[in-house]
Amino acid sequence: MKRLSAFLLVFLIFCGPSDEEIQQRIDDAVQEAVASTSSTTSTTSTTSTTSTTSTTSTTSTTSTTSTTRLYNPVIVLDKCPSSTNVNQDVSVEFTVRAPGSDIKEITTYWSWPDGQSEYSNYSTISSLLPLPKKGLSGSYISTNTPVGGSENWKFNFHVAVVNKQNQISNSICSINVVVPQTTTTTIPVTTTTTIPVTTTTVYVPTFPETPSSSTWKRFKGNGNDIVDVSSIGNDLQIVYVEATGSGNFFTDTLDSGLDRISLLVNEIGNFNVIHIVNTASRYGNYEYAKYLEVDSDHSWEFVFKPIASARNFDGSSISGFRSEVIEAYTLNGSKKVLSISHSGSGNVFVEEYDCNGRNVGLLVNEIGNFSGSYVTKSNTCILEIQADGNWKINR
Repeated sequence: MKRLSAFLLVFLIFCGPSDEEIQQRIDDAVQEAVASTSSTTSTTSTTSTTSTTSTTSTTSTTSTTSTTRLYNPVIVLDKCPSSTNVNQDVSVEFTVRAPGSDIKEITTYWSWPDGQSEYSNYSTISSLLPLPKKGLSGSYISTNTPVGGSENWKFNFHVAVVNKQNQISNSICSINVVVPQTTTTTIPVTTTTTIPVTTTTVYVPTFPETPSSSTWKRFKGNGNDIVDVSSIGNDLQIVYVEATGSGNFFTDTLDSGLDRISLLVNEIGNFNVIHIVNTASRYGNYEYAKYLEVDSDHSWEFVFKPIASARNFDGSSISGFRSEVIEAYTLNGSKKVLSISHSGSGNVFVEEYDCNGRNVGLLVNEIGNFSGSYVTKSNTCILEIQADGNWKINR
């Protein structure tokens, strides 16, 4: 709701004072009105700005109100069967999107004419990936089996989503259960039941859409420098680094107190690489980069991008050159065997991270040319490769 502030300035002029005194009172009243009605107010949902201009004879007030729109979570029923046969499994597929705020809770249940199943709260199911964060989405499947009945009946799947702004969206998939009709019934009316026997929820990995370049943060410079990058925030990011020069190039990430977090870049000559930032060690806290300490004689540029900008490992193989970060959400859920090879002369490291950016292990630690098989952790979502040559990963 827009709030409209109105100001009324009333002049009462009585007989007696001279024209000069009357004019002076009007001027004083105008100045007092201007001083008391100029204000700027900001809230989390609306911004109201009121400005007043005046002359010696006229006072006008202008009020402008703008509203920041909050977006409810979105539920898309990707597969909602219109009917199914009794005693046969039926599945509902749906996608949850978070356009304006992180998803806090997804709750589902099934209902039938004389009852319902227990509620499933997806935020408490350890085998699922984290609920979608702002700008991302997740796809899910819920499977159930309608049982019993002497005539056709409705089997309903309910899903409710709440985001961190406490906005709620609901959706229902209504399925007609077909019960074959015969001349003889073997189910007494007094014992008819429609209680489902099983419910299975399966997470389907979804790669988020690549964000617009408007979400990137760029920092350019030359030589040694301390660069304030606090504007990137605390979200998991990748950073593309490109530099031109002949000597060594070192960059450390620093926290808000200018204490060193880790070595981000260690290169020689001209190069371009990709690394991950705002991560956590296996047993430590998250460490957010607020400054970069650049030690070089290069011309350089750092471009910070959301993690969703990384390349997707969504096929049977992926290859690259030197250091890079790749999204590998299809590895999550169970251990996988990867075949990895490298052609080069330096060290090769492949780090594993979960979907929230916590380091879960060092997958590869090799030198020079090699080829071998490696077993991932069951909660791997992201891989960071550090190499000096060409590499390839197959599964």
